[in-house]
Amino acid sequence: MTTREAPSRGMIHRDPTATERERFDLIIIGGGVYGISLALESAARGLRPLLLERGDFGEETSAATLRILHGGLRYLQSLDLIRFRESVRERRWWIRTFPTLVAPLPCLLPLYGDGPRRRVIVAPALLLNDLLSADRNRGVAPELVLPPSRTLGRNETIDLFPSVRAEGLEGAALWYDASMESPHRLLVEMLRWAALEGAVALNYLEATELLREGDRIAGVRGLDRLHGTELGFRAPLVVNAAGSSTPRVAQLAGAADAALFRPSLAFNVLLRRSPPSKFAVGVHAPDGSAQTYFLRPHGKFTFAGTGHVPWHERSEPPTRTPDSMIATFLEEIRRAVPSFDVTPADVVREFRGLLPAAKEGTSVLARRPVIRDHSRNGGPTGLYSVAGVKFTTAPGVARLVLDRAFGPAPTRREEFLAHPPAFPARMTPKLFGRLREGSPERAAAYLRSTVSEESVAFEEDLVLGRLDWGLDLEDAESASLDLAGLPGAPALPRRTTSLP
Repeated sequence: MTTREAPSRGMIHRDPTATERERFDLIIIGGGVYGISLALESAARGLRPLLLERGDFGEETSAATLRILHGGLRYLQSLDLIRFRESVRERRWWIRTFPTLVAPLPCLLPLYGDGPRRRVIVAPALLLNDLLSADRNRGVAPELVLPPSRTLGRNETIDLFPSVRAEGLEGAALWYDASMESPHRLLVEMLRWAALEGAVALNYLEATELLREGDRIAGVRGLDRLHGTELGFRAPLVVNAAGSSTPRVAQLAGAADAALFRPSLAFNVLLRRSPPSKFAVGVHAPDGSAQTYFLRPHGKFTFAGTGHVPWHERSEPPTRTPDSMIATFLEEIRRAVPSFDVTPADVVREFRGLLPAAKEGTSVLARRPVIRDHSRNGGPTGLYSVAGVKFTTAPGVARLVLDRAFGPAPTRREEFLAHPPAFPARMTPKLFGRLREGSPERAAAYLRSTVSEESVAFEEDLVLGRLDWGLDLEDAESASLDLAGLPGAPALPRRTTSLP
């Protein structure tokens, strides 16, 4: 394995020219949750990875999540116990590892006397959920323990969810998943941890060619989008985790495979409306619809999602979700909760990304991740591709990829990932907001350290990608003004006008 340099204390240094002179055990293309999980999981094995991301870390589909880490309750409907247990295990890992960024989230699903959403059906499922996830709190801090699930009566349901559709209401199912305060912050914390173990991560570095020596992969040539220079990076293994661009990256090595990623558009919206409940509530239209949407609190706003529609462009999501799709989505929310009378005017911001569909031209998501060893299909040795669906289970999928590429992991992995490093913890978005209001000078110093330690190139990287500051568009503009007004705050260019 490659000899690693002295630890950088968890700092993400961007120095492509110096990186070009080094050798790595593997190169990961893609800086979303799957690529970043691969970087951390490979570092846990004593490998030295290089991660390349053409934009900023975690800014596309990974940032568009509804911010729920699911424990797999839905998989019990089909008795898919393997995926259920994977979800329970990975959710527990997120809670144990990032206790300041992940917290229990109570979820409420109203039950009506139709279809599978009946108390007589759901109650046994909740019992099974608790029995099969009996280890869900192992190693979890007491204040983050997930309580048992249960069913509620009609009156208690109305108390907790006053705007619930009352006609035919039998009660509700109550269970607990986990909530992310900020997916951006989670992903950057994972990268800092990987960097502490010798990983290197370069944002704004686009893979343009896969280097080969005969029938083997030898590395990646890439374009530094900040300076316009081309560089070459060496490693005997490349893992293509480029999300919707996975087929395009595979094509660089002549390993075309459209089945790697059949795109489906997923979107969530942030609404300028007070949440209808302090719990995340699952709702569906009263016409027997199988589609369940969730309304969950986000401060004074409400997150709503997730909408799924077919998408026919191969690799590029739209710059915004089409108005007609948003309007249809909100109409279904209104039918599900008539008193929660939302309109397109209430949409503060929409989040979108492409997820892999089971079939071309549909919105039915793939049931399992795709992991491809291209050498088995006529491609070069040392090239793997991975395309996954769930944020929650990305670390587990990363382990599967590495097991196939390098063999099973040593037992050090569990010990390593159970004890996050002791470098100074970065602030949660909420804590930074309080610091900004109480001590502008200290807030500016924190921003300067963030820029120097976390590979920040543009104002958007700092405000949204590191701080989750200005989640709604109006606040994003005010955050830009506040940034300029903080004494000693770093002056950064806007990416929208500085990057082609």
